[in-house]
Amino acid sequence: MERFTARLYPRTSTGPGTYGFLLGDAANAIHFWRGRPFRDADFVRHEAAMSMLQYRHKSRAWNSMITTDEHGVTRAIKDKIQESLSESLEQGRALDRDADLEALMRQLRAIRDRLAPRVPGMPDDATLLKHLDTLHSQTLYTLVRSGAWDTRIVDGEEVDIDIFYPAERLDRPRSGEWFRA
Repeated sequence: MERFTARLYPRTSTGPGTYGFLLGDAANAIHFWRGRPFRDADFVRHEAAMSMLQYRHKSRAWNSMITTDEHGVTRAIKDKIQESLSESLEQGRALDRDADLEALMRQLRAIRDRLAPRVPGMPDDATLLKHLDTLHSQTLYTLVRSGAWDTRIVDGEEVDIDIFYPAERLDRPRSGEWFRA
């Protein structure tokens, strides 16, 4: 979107104007309060912060759908998925749902064991199987054959929205000024 805020209805003699906002999950920590009616200029900081968050998302998204193999060759995940499906068709073999389900469960158990010390409430085997059982056999096959997707490559610098909300205003909110809740 070009803008993240818009005046939907102008202020009238009997009431304030109405504004609409586009808020993504990254913007949920941005809150403000004003002691007087809003005007378009009141949203300049919000527009700037949202633009920065949008840019961060778009620049990371470029790397989120690629994978790098053991030889350092980078390619699109969709190509890796297509290759796994073509492989199955070329071999002319029927998909072995039980074998693929067990292979995927081994991978998920390893991930769960690695994360369990840091993330409470990890799902048990019964919960995982309940969800995986709803997947089509080709989907299970693809998940097993496409391997791990590198999520570290989408990492990068965070957006510093604090530049829009000076510390002195964060500590002592006053009527008519911006602050972060």
